[in-house]
Amino acid sequence: MALTSLRSVVLLVLAVAVVVSDAQLHLSETFYDATCPQAASIVQQKVNAFVDADRGLAAALMRLHFHDCFVRGCDGSVLLNSTETMLTEKEALLNKGSLRGFEQIDEIKMELECACPGVVSCADILALVARDATAKVGGTSWPVFLGRIDGGASFADEVNSSLPERTDNFTQLVARKTLDRTADTIIYGKHDGISCSIGSLHEQQTEFLRCLKGRTPVNICIR
Repeated sequence: MALTSLRSVVLLVLAVAVVVSDAQLHLSETFYDATCPQAASIVQQKVNAFVDADRGLAAALMRLHFHDCFVRGCDGSVLLNSTETMLTEKEALLNKGSLRGFEQIDEIKMELECACPGVVSCADILALVARDATAKVGGTSWPVFLGRIDGGASFADEVNSSLPERTDNFTQLVARKTLDRTADTIIYGKHDGISCSIGSLHEQQTEFLRCLKGRTPVNICIR
């Protein structure tokens, strides 16, 4: 993966970090130490194997976490399948046929269920996978704070109104997610080089992005 793509993956992580909810302020790196101490190592081993087989999967796994967090918070709702009464985020125009990595998340979940039944949430799996996939392809690692609760609701019609548009300017981003300018800058940085379905920066911002990628801090934790 090119250096530009690696940096973009890390910037995508930073974008996810700005959508924390008040309910997630008490998360901990040691959340599973007593109930499933091998959880992080299981996830890391599986991710390493997946990315060894398909290096491009790293960015896809990062994007999956991003699309989860930006809609209803980091609650794993992007993983839910549609039912007779609920058309889920998977079926949204911006997600259907575009997101991938679901099978890998399912495989990790099954292994964790064998080791620690009913303990590790899917939302936490997504967070760990995003971090480990980034590190595997040479990106910067970061502490992942755990203890998220899986959401039971997922609605396709919330996706388009929640995810940043590729044409959004700073003012529109603030209005969309009540973000500050630092968060907006991080979000814009993530757009370049990830996927055509996410979008790209305006042409006039190319020089700014080049400078930004060398200066944006990468030690922000996902909570």
